[in-house]
Amino acid sequence: VRTEAFLTQIREEHPDPAAGVREAAGVLVALGMPDRAVEWLVAESTQEDEAHPAVLIERAATILEQKLGQPERAREVVRDALEAGHRSPELMLTFERLALEAGVVDEAVATYDALVALAMGRHGRSGTLYRKARWLERAGEASLALAAYAASFHAYPGAGVVYGSIERLAAEPERWAAWTAAAGEPAARRTTARPRGGLPLSHPASPPPQRGRPPPPTPRTPPAHASA
Repeated sequence: VRTEAFLTQIREEHPDPAAGVREAAGVLVALGMPDRAVEWLVAESTQEDEAHPAVLIERAATILEQKLGQPERAREVVRDALEAGHRSPELMLTFERLALEAGVVDEAVATYDALVALAMGRHGRSGTLYRKARWLERAGEASLALAAYAASFHAYPGAGVVYGSIERLAAEPERWAAWTAAAGEPAARRTTARPRGGLPLSHPASPPPQRGRPPPPTPRTPPAHASA
């Protein structure tokens, strides 16, 4: 009871409530109670009047990982916060790093899918899908990454950086279908954006050349007099 009252006093007397909660958690860690600090941070992050829940979850994850040596529990706390809608750049980076280190592809995919469902508008969905694709590529899941890049492109056709990633990954013949699906997006839905290099986002006539191999020769149109 004394501890609870002390923590509440620190929080209420601090001009920044979130900073007050973090300071109270720091006191608990200094007193040798890091587990209690994590519980305090997670509980406070769920309060309706808490304006910065992601900041508190980030601190809880840091304590779990650095003080308690529990990266799996840290990942779970961060994942639950993200899926509850408490998203921030720092929290995303923490989850992506921990998930990559643990190699939990299925868990990461499920989390990204939940974030896509929470995303606002086509830009938000496309951006989240693009982030999912980049993570999958780093995890060595090229085929899954290509599918996510294609989904990102379909969510917001015309994004040159996404198209370029599809083109790069689709250099392998078995991944060609996904690349042509993205490239074949109806022209009516495209924007005027163009990928790097200024080429229009048109449907390809042949697969992109594989690395280390020369591109296929371009068919030449015979001169008009040749058919006479």
